Amino acid sequence: MFFKRSTNSRKTSANSSSDTSTSSESLLLPLLNNTKAGARSQKGSVHRQSGKKARRKMMENPYVCSLELDELSADDSIIDYSVFSDDSFLLILLLTSKGDVQAYLETSRDTKPRKNVVNIKTACSLNVSPVTVCIGSQAAFAIFGLADGNLLVTPIRLLIDVTWGGSSWATTTVIDLSLPTVDPCLATPTCTKCFVSNFPPCTMAVVANKAGNILLVDLHLRKCVSELKAPQSLHQIDILLDENSIELLVTGFTGAQWIIPIERSGKGFREVLTTCVPSDLTVLEPATMQFFAADSCGVVALDTTESIVEVYNTFHSLAHSSKRTFKVPPETWMVHAGDNMLFTVSNDNEIRSALHFGFMSSRLEYTLVRTSTNWRPLGIVAMPSRPHKLAGIFVVNERGLVRVEQSTALNLTKIASEFFFRLSPLQLNSKSVAQVANACRIDTAEFQSALIPNLLSTRKNRQLTNKELSQIYSIAKAINLSMSDLLKAFENESIGEQLLPEVLNTIQTNPAKHDNLMQRVVEMFVKRSLSAEGNMDKIREYDAELSNFLARHEHLHKGSVDCAKAGMWKCTQTLVRRDVHETKSIDTSTEVLLYIIKNRLQIWNEANSTDRLQIMSLVCHLDWSKLADADGARVCAILSAWQRDISLPSYHEMCLRIAITNSDRFPRPCQILSLVSSIHILSEKKISNHANLPNFLPLAGGNNCGATITEDDRLMIWGNFTNAQQRMEMPQMNAKSKRSDSVTNGAPTLPPPAPKPEQHLPRVLEYPGGRPRAIACGAEHILVLSSSGQLSAWGGNRFGQCGVGHSFRIANLHQVDGDWPAIEKIACGQFHSAFICSDGSLWTFGWGVWGQLGHGGRNNSNQLVPTRVNGLICKVTQIACGRAHTVVLTDTGRVLVCGSGSYGQMGVDDDIKKVFAFTPLPLGPLRVRDIATHYYHSICITEDNRVFEWGRNPQELKMRMFVMKKIRSAQLKNTEDPSSPSPSTNGSTPRVNLNLPAEIPREDLGLREVKHFLDGNIVSVACGLSHSALITSEGTLYTWGKGLDYQLGHGNKNERMEPHQVFEPNGAKWVNVSLGNNHTIASTDDGSVFAWGKNDFGQCGVLTKKNGNSADVTKKFFFQARDGRRFMPNVDESQFVQKPGLIPDVRVRNLNEDGNEGVDKEEIVDRLKASDVNVVQAVSKHLYSPIEGKCNGSIIEDEPRNGKIQKQNKYDGEDGPLCTTTALVHLIAGDVKRAIRMIEWLKTDSSTCEKSLMVLSSLVWEVMANHEDVQSREALSAAFRHVPMSDSMRKGKQIAQLWPAVWNDERVQSSLSIDEKIAMLDGFTSASKPVSCPTIPSSSLEVSSKIRVYAQCAHAEPAAVGSPPECSTCLDEWTEKVRHTLGTQL
Repeated sequence: MFFKRSTNSRKTSANSSSDTSTSSESLLLPLLNNTKAGARSQKGSVHRQSGKKARRKMMENPYVCSLELDELSADDSIIDYSVFSDDSFLLILLLTSKGDVQAYLETSRDTKPRKNVVNIKTACSLNVSPVTVCIGSQAAFAIFGLADGNLLVTPIRLLIDVTWGGSSWATTTVIDLSLPTVDPCLATPTCTKCFVSNFPPCTMAVVANKAGNILLVDLHLRKCVSELKAPQSLHQIDILLDENSIELLVTGFTGAQWIIPIERSGKGFREVLTTCVPSDLTVLEPATMQFFAADSCGVVALDTTESIVEVYNTFHSLAHSSKRTFKVPPETWMVHAGDNMLFTVSNDNEIRSALHFGFMSSRLEYTLVRTSTNWRPLGIVAMPSRPHKLAGIFVVNERGLVRVEQSTALNLTKIASEFFFRLSPLQLNSKSVAQVANACRIDTAEFQSALIPNLLSTRKNRQLTNKELSQIYSIAKAINLSMSDLLKAFENESIGEQLLPEVLNTIQTNPAKHDNLMQRVVEMFVKRSLSAEGNMDKIREYDAELSNFLARHEHLHKGSVDCAKAGMWKCTQTLVRRDVHETKSIDTSTEVLLYIIKNRLQIWNEANSTDRLQIMSLVCHLDWSKLADADGARVCAILSAWQRDISLPSYHEMCLRIAITNSDRFPRPCQILSLVSSIHILSEKKISNHANLPNFLPLAGGNNCGATITEDDRLMIWGNFTNAQQRMEMPQMNAKSKRSDSVTNGAPTLPPPAPKPEQHLPRVLEYPGGRPRAIACGAEHILVLSSSGQLSAWGGNRFGQCGVGHSFRIANLHQVDGDWPAIEKIACGQFHSAFICSDGSLWTFGWGVWGQLGHGGRNNSNQLVPTRVNGLICKVTQIACGRAHTVVLTDTGRVLVCGSGSYGQMGVDDDIKKVFAFTPLPLGPLRVRDIATHYYHSICITEDNRVFEWGRNPQELKMRMFVMKKIRSAQLKNTEDPSSPSPSTNGSTPRVNLNLPAEIPREDLGLREVKHFLDGNIVSVACGLSHSALITSEGTLYTWGKGLDYQLGHGNKNERMEPHQVFEPNGAKWVNVSLGNNHTIASTDDGSVFAWGKNDFGQCGVLTKKNGNSADVTKKFFFQARDGRRFMPNVDESQFVQKPGLIPDVRVRNLNEDGNEGVDKEEIVDRLKASDVNVVQAVSKHLYSPIEGKCNGSIIEDEPRNGKIQKQNKYDGEDGPLCTTTALVHLIAGDVKRAIRMIEWLKTDSSTCEKSLMVLSSLVWEVMANHEDVQSREALSAAFRHVPMSDSMRKGKQIAQLWPAVWNDERVQSSLSIDEKIAMLDGFTSASKPVSCPTIPSSSLEVSSKIRVYAQCAHAEPAAVGSPPECSTCLDEWTEKVRHTLGTQL
């Protein structure tokens, strides 16, 4: 059945079209409620909002469209059609404006439809002009209403090749219906219908014309047998049939409708019409509702104001309430109501479908079947029903026929399952299952068994929401499916863990009945944790939930090993303890221990501080008795190493107790563990475990935001951390807007922002990660790096730019853990991030569609965790991230780039769209020392202070290209138009040829040098969207680029092509600068923070309010565009901070470091002295942290230090706890250098006991003097510089014998005072050499026959009278030592 609204009643305004065109592609309409007319104005918006909320979970459109008939010429169109159908037969006739008839026939016997086109004039050899068409009884003939008011009856065989058609209709006949009293122009038929009367049985035709006449024609007699007169021109007539009556539903040209009886209660039309008084016929109410006949004796009513459809089973029920009511999308003007679905057509000719399967109370989900076209639909024709298929339709439009049928890629059972899933919980019962199955003609048992698997198969690749899980569980109850069977269905799709909430609820209702599910709960929690893959917060959440479940069900004891593998350590400890108690066996305990031993590094890396305490407690409480000797030694080594990362004395004491308990089983490893634990217990100093101090970066700007590290080490943020943009300045169209899904650089389409965004003032972002050292802002996220090298992230994370292993927003600062060296520098692009480690490696993560992550190949996938960039030959020293590209600087001074090159970001002359691996920037021999980028353009600073930039903002580039195109187009038109006047001598002005190039140049390609006149060397540089900034060594700030948003800080909107100084505030010495989208943030040497530029989101840290002056009212100016008239509002100046303005209560942190404190004790010295040297050496290795070969404290192998010892500002705990006991351990272990380094730091510690330090120093000097293997020049030099000496030690022979080896070391001499130097000289003696056989040079024998040999030094020289008793060689050596030591010119 179909409904066709009057053309006059349709809304055709531009505004209504625009509203409909911008509605969502899928609409979710609730059940019709009794609403008041006053609320009508809000209904359209409510429907659209409902569609947006449900867009992610809409049913897939089950229909596809295809053209069946579209063979008309451009000047021809369909003007009328007629349909005849039954269960296996469908015939459609389409009448065109040129008098052609297109016939379309489908039968159950034919494999494909039959089509034919016949011209009525040619086929009938008559000069007629048909305007209406109707298929007669049993499809034996066709009736055409002619323009002159007559009827033409033709056999169906004339229109299409068929085998039926009786002899009564074998010839073509014209029936004369001329009315003398009717104007021939008004006699033209507007509608023609055919029916078979009951009393008596006769084939009749009904003809309505423009004059308002209704003619009943007896087709057997070939004449008009009755005539009725309507009060107005008629538009449509529908035949309403049932067993005992025939009535006409008449629609006037104004939309008024009447029901005219033809046959009633066994009376024929002659008798009924004789008693019918036209004045007694009443108009159907309400006037806003249009009634139309349905195929199955019913009536369909459409209320366009309320956007509802009412379906009546018979036309007699119009006066009763027996109807089905459905909601339709706004602006609907045509509806087809089937038994199981609704099809609607909007004012924009968009066709939508919605399934209902007879459920009136279910909300309908309208999915888009066909987008809007320029051809107006004339009607909708139902297809014959087919097994295992949804009912389809044909849409008749002005061009032909469109088939809409179920897609072959979809299964009817799955479609029915998805519909059943969307029923309300109150409708989920066995009757509903049978109703849906019967409506689809599916066996109820078959549908019931396939219901849950169908729903799960379409959702197995994603996480089900709580509502989805609850709905599936309700369906399982409706079909009497047990929880065990439901869980099996989930597990068959590998998503069993998603049913966990419902399983927990089921167990809670009756634990005794569902005891078999309890152990499976443990398995589901384990699967959930394994699927988290690095999301430690989620794993800890699951650990806590399972721990609560285990607390309620104490009989559960299996699954401890699986929990350990999933990282749920609290549950592991609980289940291990229970398993030992239940089974009286420690096999499980041993298995857990062996797993920890094997995966110790990974476990410790992934754990946070809380997890580490839990793991250490677990290891200490497990039974070690079944461990092999090698495994026992490994466990002791693990605990010894892990204690470096634990600062709580209670856990060190726990390790000490476990060492004492297992000392008989593993004596030597437990002795080492005991000594390590004792030393940590004696030290109360907090350990700071970082080897390299990160780069200091206290200020950062994002798209619409800013962030800084304040002077009290807090994180302050302001502005809006989204990618939203104000669009008030964008041209707006008066006509219907067009959709566009493309954005610059292919970034994902973002939702439109609110018209009036909230301005966010500076606020504190809680940071539990210690002392922040560096901060970086992206479009939606923040990276924070602490002084200890710990990376944290916060904010939007839809592309994984926070590096935490998932793509969900992070509400609080989240620690980013991973196995990488110490992080030194961080950078944020718009949706990707990067950092540099101490070894020069580069790690990237986040959005990677343009290759900006630099992983090479064709790898453009998003990275949810930091991933190392391989293939870089040189070490990376600097990193900068743009919107869709990345720039790095290597230690060789080369610049490498990768990512999007659509706007010149690659710095080459070629137009390159994407580069997936880092490629060098063509700078030739120039060496670069600084780089910057943040959006589209980049800057580098060479060692000779030259500035180069490349890339451009796409808006700027497009505007330039647009202007060039316009000028070039005007020039070409001017030169090629023959009608335009040419330069001549008649006095006309000659045209000027601008000599523009044949192709528009790409100014964004290649490198551009920025000329400048700066007052010093460049120390800092930054990039924004369309502007740049730098700071010189003199503290001067320069900016250049676009200034439309006052972002240059010059107080105007002028564009600057080269750096110009920012003069305000007067006398400011700038230290840091960072640029956002169209704003600038900078700080001075006194910690003050200034911001200027656009401030619509509060990104300048202050509130800007609109002036109350009436002159500031927003005005609009209009311009004519190719696709419609557009307007652009004047810019609201209150959205800007025009000059550098101070951000109140925000002061940036200055660069300084504070010392740490420590405590010294000597209670275990005797144990150390009594221990074996190998034991002490092992203890020494567990106390210090080598540069390489370590992983968060787990010592693997010592790595010797090379070169000089680097002086640091504070002790970083690298050599162990800062106490004399630690130094003593290193000294006994033979690591004299490390002991000396400890003494160096102990001297600076105010809490160090001087007596203990002197005793330790004397031991160091004793070891140095008595062991030649440690008497290296570097060790001696360090000892003389850092190890204290008493007066007796300074004058003793031990030190006097050692000092000659380093007497000419400048570092040693600079560390000694004059008194110490004189004391050294006083105690100096030449090294005694036992002389058994002195060697006399031959030169001495030649000079003199007497030789003097000195026994002390074995020197020989010629004997001479009056020569001094001292050896002249030794005397020269002594003179040189004194001169070098005291600096005296002798």
